[in-house]
Amino acid sequence: MVDPIYDGVLATLNSASHRLSLFFAVMACGSAYDTRNSFHTSADIDSLAERFLVLSRAAFALDQMTRNATVYTVQALFVMAMFMHATKRRGRSDNEIRWTIIGMCTRLAHSVGPFLFYIPEITSV
Repeated sequence: MVDPIYDGVLATLNSASHRLSLFFAVMACGSAYDTRNSFHTSADIDSLAERFLVLSRAAFALDQMTRNATVYTVQALFVMAMFMHATKRRGRSDNEIRWTIIGMCTRLAHSVGPFLFYIPEITSV
């Protein structure tokens, strides 16, 4: 995932914006739980995690999710929703947003189809 971003090949890939969105969503989760740097305050870490979430949402909006839905689309939505849940964002509107995102994620997973998640059996000859 990282090599195509830094090599500049990402723009030529299908569903590149959803792959990039997934990357930023994972970075948001990672920065929210980063405890290695003790000189950062929790407000700094929360701010960095929120910035990555905003970048994830912006990258996700670059491509239509209904027309070009892929496995990366489903994964990006799921990680965004889990980030919002894990960072203990409370409030009625945040709860409704999480449920809406999970609902879209479920619907898109159904439309993408289970055949993309298929792992063939390994049979010995």
